[in-house]
Amino acid sequence: ALAIALDAHKGQVDLDGKPAILHPLAVGMEGKNLTEMCVGFLHDVVEDSDYTFERLREMGVALKIIRTLQVLTHDKSVPYMDYIRNIEASGNEAALQVKINDLRQRRLLTLRYRQKGTPHRRGHADESHIAILRRRDLA
Repeated sequence: ALAIALDAHKGQVDLDGKPAILHPLAVGMEGKNLTEMCVGFLHDVVEDSDYTFERLREMGVALKIIRTLQVLTHDKSVPYMDYIRNIEASGNEAALQVKINDLRQRRLLTLRYRQKGTPHRRGHADESHIAILRRRDLA
């Protein structure tokens, strides 16, 4: 999973100009088990690169990981809050925990961007998003 994430995010940078891979690494390292770690490393791969779920499967990524990634991958035609509610409704515990970890990391990035006066992606790491997921006592 780590090798795939490194390849998928190769050359990408965040708003600070730092390697984009640092975010998936941080999310993966927050995982409480191997599944959460692998999903954390891979959670942005399909959204932010030319990797597909089919390609991940062909590369030997476990079906359990791919199914969790499918829950976490945001279809841009779905409003963001509906996407968050869909994760909660999925009952996929790994997806729920990884999304909480993702939002925690994004909240830290957002705070850093605000301190520097750097523009940041709106709609991410909002407390209301985390609160929806926390209702499941996972955060």
